[in-house]
Amino acid sequence: MKKIVVLAFSLLLSFQSFAQDPELYRTWYLHEYLIDSTPGYQDVRDVNPPIFPNLTITESLEFSGIGSCNTFTGTMAYYNSNVFGFTSFLATNEDCESTQQDSAESHYFYMFEQENNLYFDLQELDFGVKRLTVDFTLGSLWYFSSVPLLPMPEIYNTWYLSEMTVETGEGTVVIDIDPSISPTMDINADLSFNGNSACNEYLGEFMYHEEGNFFTIHNFDATLNLCDYESHDDFETQFYSYFGINADVLYYIGGPFDNHTLTLEFATGYELVFQSTPLLSINENTLVEIKIYPNPASDQLFISSENYEIENVTIYSALGRKIQKVEDFETSTDASHLSEGMNFIEVTTSEGKSVQKLIKK
Repeated sequence: MKKIVVLAFSLLLSFQSFAQDPELYRTWYLHEYLIDSTPGYQDVRDVNPPIFPNLTITESLEFSGIGSCNTFTGTMAYYNSNVFGFTSFLATNEDCESTQQDSAESHYFYMFEQENNLYFDLQELDFGVKRLTVDFTLGSLWYFSSVPLLPMPEIYNTWYLSEMTVETGEGTVVIDIDPSISPTMDINADLSFNGNSACNEYLGEFMYHEEGNFFTIHNFDATLNLCDYESHDDFETQFYSYFGINADVLYYIGGPFDNHTLTLEFATGYELVFQSTPLLSINENTLVEIKIYPNPASDQLFISSENYEIENVTIYSALGRKIQKVEDFETSTDASHLSEGMNFIEVTTSEGKSVQKLIKK
């Protein structure tokens, strides 16, 4: 379907409201859309090859952006607190790389071709993310976000460091550090990040690259106070060494504990592994008294509770990956298949849970 190259139309304006919402004036990134003639919501991330449609609106009510492969400019009118309209629209007319891209771009440009008033809604989401919803009265909707279209937008979160790995395959498991620490990283909507290490704080900024799932570290800074323990100083020295300026960082997200694990890979074998829930802690998570033996274990593992009936038992790796879940637990379970070293075992009763370290020898 050929796209309309130039579309200009005039609207009979009522009055131009000066009570405009300043949050509207920014670059918006299209995430998904619903066209009345197309069943179901269309997620921009499903388009292949990937596209990154956006829309920049200025205070002078001019706009510009990109669809799949074509750029556009135009002007708009702001009618009241939640209604605007596009008064002119001009786009290039290059053929895109695939029919999926052409189709998505045609649907996107359809929004700018409407002579009707468009209703919009601005919402504040978590981590400073803003959402713009544009509603065309015949059942067509466009959903924009104030953050770039990341393949995994769940990255905007508070993350808890669980492990640092090095090239040799060895690494530092955070929960093994004594006294215990809880390093965090908050990744914000503008890709700035900040957090706590052992006794110091740090902050910085990522730059996102649309051609792949990686960031570049734009800046990094940290307080450098000496900690009370040598183990904490050693941890911070290693942790901060990962954040070199202009370093490229691959990222990917998994799903242990029915939540997420974020891995930042700074070089082959050099990774920071985070999870979206606080690290398991024996002191904080032992809600009922459970006996687990032998520990270390080799083959058979026995679990008992004097006061409560055990409902189920779940075993996790040191990184939080679920290895095994035993429903209707009786007295023991097989531990021979576990990897040597540290694991975690979560025992659920009617009165609560006990999470403990389990060493496999």
